Amino acid sequence: MSVISGGFYEKSGACNACCKRLQFSRQQPAQATLDRVGEMLDVRTQAMTTLVTLTSASGFEVDIADIGASIARISVPVQDEVRDVVLAYEDAEYYASDPFYLGATLGRYANRIRCGRFRLNGGSYQLATQVEHAGHTLHGGPSGFSRRRFQLDRSPDGRQVTCRYISKHGEQGFPGRLDVAVEYWIVGDSALVIDYKATADRATILNLSNHSYFNLDGNRQTIADHELTVYASRYTPVDDEMIPTGDIVSVAGSPLDFRNAIRLADVLERDGGIDTNFVIDTGDDYIRHAARLASPASGICLDVHTTQPGIQVFTGNNLESPFRQYGGICLETQNFPDAPNQAAFPSATLLAGETYRQRSVYAFSVEP
Repeated sequence: MSVISGGFYEKSGACNACCKRLQFSRQQPAQATLDRVGEMLDVRTQAMTTLVTLTSASGFEVDIADIGASIARISVPVQDEVRDVVLAYEDAEYYASDPFYLGATLGRYANRIRCGRFRLNGGSYQLATQVEHAGHTLHGGPSGFSRRRFQLDRSPDGRQVTCRYISKHGEQGFPGRLDVAVEYWIVGDSALVIDYKATADRATILNLSNHSYFNLDGNRQTIADHELTVYASRYTPVDDEMIPTGDIVSVAGSPLDFRNAIRLADVLERDGGIDTNFVIDTGDDYIRHAARLASPASGICLDVHTTQPGIQVFTGNNLESPFRQYGGICLETQNFPDAPNQAAFPSATLLAGETYRQRSVYAFSVEP
């Protein structure tokens, strides 16, 4: 069965899930820290990490961790072997303090908000910021969703897992209590669907995404030999602190024109990598084709579809040990960075009584 049917995605294909718990190997003293709005954050590295494994009939497998509702493994069967195609830590303890957001759900606001400030319905809000990111707010702040422990609820038929989290009013400075659900499920042989859903008790802003680093070769080498296509004829330029200027400009004639497949080695050598929000070309479909990534070496291809207006392409420019620079590429479906402060960008406002719904699909295939 085709993954896409009439612009919607159907839950199909047999799959099952099993839960397993991993004990962190290095024991450290339990500790708690107080964030800027007074909430106690659980950062105890002695805690257990819960993983739920989803498996298709073809052997395609995905591990979901409760810390950050993170994708901890995606395994794609290729002939007589299995390739792990996302970067992951071998030791689960590192997810509690991971500086790279490996596989994490990003929130409350993926990407950047200038100086951590925005206005909403006549009120002014100051978010927690990060000195290491020039005093702006990145991916929800220093204790965003990537640091939070979600409740994992497996469906009775074992076809999907839903990750739930309640974000209190004032957490990292964001207004409103937010009830969040991130649902992962496998469609057909090898497509992973991520459904994001949230409601708030007062007006707030919201932009959820996933920060997996893909390496379709399934090794610790770089993504230099991968070929990337981005179905976007425009992008949002930024200043020297990675904050959008507010413009939306054409990619034509620029190094950011990926409308035809480009080998990433050429871009990495010429420009030192990519970290750009692309404006996905609109169409009549409910969900749009955003990007395609292919590895000639392994034959694995990844097609990304989303209901979101943008996709951040990030080539792991700052990855360090135990990984390596350019060891993976993030394809982050999203609203635009700093949208709450940019009138020309799509609204990121979620009002009380409304339901936030977004869907992203990561469909894998193998070419001979």
